[in-house]
Amino acid sequence: MGHPLEITHTDKPAGFVPYTVFPAVEHAIERQLGQESKFQLPDDYRRNFVRYLPWIALFFLPLQLGGVLLLLGVSALAKLFGAGSFVPALISTGAFVLDAIALPGLFANTRKGWAFFCYAILLSALGNVLSLSLFGLLVSTLTVWIAFQVKYHYR
Repeated sequence: MGHPLEITHTDKPAGFVPYTVFPAVEHAIERQLGQESKFQLPDDYRRNFVRYLPWIALFFLPLQLGGVLLLLGVSALAKLFGAGSFVPALISTGAFVLDAIALPGLFANTRKGWAFFCYAILLSALGNVLSLSLFGLLVSTLTVWIAFQVKYHYR
């Protein structure tokens, strides 16, 4: 008999391996969007996502940096006039940093790269919730689904 807080083999999906520092959250998301989800990507699509995801992330990184700098500037200007908040700018900056940290691991197909990529997506989703961006939240949800579909391609 194990520790009372330990997840037993009957509580987790077949083959569940935590890649992040939040295994309970990852387990809950994986149950809904991972290998046991109703909607599955074909294997060739998964391999293509794993192959091209780092290049797509690398392409969008300068655009993301421009957006972060613009958001920081607009937030500073709004704060100067007594309105606005730096929270969205800080969330966007955090997501940008996590995306940049994830890139080497995505190119090397490592668990750590995948985990940092997911942290960036989830932080971005939090920003979308706070700014009430339905489109952004839909994009984040789709990206999390794809990330959990390809999770076990990262070792």
